[in-house]
Amino acid sequence: MSRRSDLAELLGGFSTLLEARIPLRRTLTILEKQTSRPGLKRLCAELRVDLENGRSVSEGLERQERWIAPEQRALIAAGESRGRLDLAMSELARELERELRLRRRTLNALLYPMLIGMTALVCMIWLVAFLAPELKSLLDIS
Repeated sequence: MSRRSDLAELLGGFSTLLEARIPLRRTLTILEKQTSRPGLKRLCAELRVDLENGRSVSEGLERQERWIAPEQRALIAAGESRGRLDLAMSELARELERELRLRRRTLNALLYPMLIGMTALVCMIWLVAFLAPELKSLLDIS
């Protein structure tokens, strides 16, 4: 799995737990135990520590540029300020999943033309390297 799909899964779990009215620190503890990716475990642990030190989730995510883009942090901050962090996390998870689906579809759409192009290139190299000298020698004899 990619980092973005792991993050989408984590944010989806985050929103589900928040919708169930589980407190933030407990939510982060649960997610930290559930995830298998070391970077996400560290992210959850650092966020939990930030919450215990009086920071908000969006403030804690400011140090997590590797995982969360600035516009994503802004969405989380907006949801947090409105008291709808669960909704913001859910929307962000859906957006990441849509982006991943689009990326997969684009790569799949490009795969066939790339394969045809590579096959054509190999055929051209074969023609120039092996067949052209043979034809030249045949034409020189006659």
